[in-house]
Amino acid sequence: MTSPSNATSIKSAVILLVVGLSVLALVAMSGLMMVRYVNISKQNNQQDAASLTQVLAQVSGSYIIADNKSGMVDVLNQLERFGYVDHVHIYSFDYDKNLAIFATYNRPSTGAVEWIIREGNKVRPHNGNLSGLEFIAPIEENGRLGYVYLISREQNTLGLISEFLLPAMLVFVIIVALSLAFVMRLQGRFLRPIQDITQFATDMSLNKDTQQRAASGDFKETILLAEAFNRLLVRLEERRQTELNTEQEHKRLTSSLEEKVAKRTQALKDSNEELIKTLEQLHQFQRQLVEKEKLASLGDMVVTSPRK
Repeated sequence: MTSPSNATSIKSAVILLVVGLSVLALVAMSGLMMVRYVNISKQNNQQDAASLTQVLAQVSGSYIIADNKSGMVDVLNQLERFGYVDHVHIYSFDYDKNLAIFATYNRPSTGAVEWIIREGNKVRPHNGNLSGLEFIAPIEENGRLGYVYLISREQNTLGLISEFLLPAMLVFVIIVALSLAFVMRLQGRFLRPIQDITQFATDMSLNKDTQQRAASGDFKETILLAEAFNRLLVRLEERRQTELNTEQEHKRLTSSLEEKVAKRTQALKDSNEELIKTLEQLHQFQRQLVEKEKLASLGDMVVTSPRK
């Protein structure tokens, strides 16, 4: 049998259960949300890069028509504030309808990238030879003027996870704290009736007062437990009363028996005394008879003596 000192309390078990379920639910939810966050972030990054490529295609047409390369470079240099853009090439058709580089942008921390592959005056991607996402959009204004080629930095999955983990851990701590507060708040209502019954049983066992009754509480289980405990107390009280009545009856019978024995003993004592007195009288009569017989014999001897 497990001793009370080594047993786990219901309060501790409930707290562990609630906190454990909360942690499991939070871990599962955080995992799903993290995967969704990473996917959405990457999708948003791709959509932003694709949209920026289209915007550059619309803006570049006027600069190509005006042959304003410096102006185009100034526009491209403003892309530094877009952290996901690493490289941009603006291609235009020359007088011989061949593609030529019009303006370029390379993020200072990344260095330059080779020109895009050209085949038959068509812009083609590097087919995965570069680290990043490639986007191509035609430049059209009263006909095709060229192409915009943009390389967007592919977001690091570990970086996105690290960005997600900090707020997730904060939410995790808050939810666990709220769960503990909730359990501590409700444990009084759910566990108080059981604690009261336990305390009542302890006091009853020490005081041996079976006339008291346990409070039932507000829950079905505690009501049934209190009713069962009270029925046990009623039976103990009845048994105790029966034993008390039996003990009193035993004492009464013992006293009556002792009284009868005393009376019988006294009667025997009186009878013995009367018998002793009777025996003494008989002995006395016997002695008297013997004396009489002796005197009679002596008288006979006196009478018969002169005749001789």
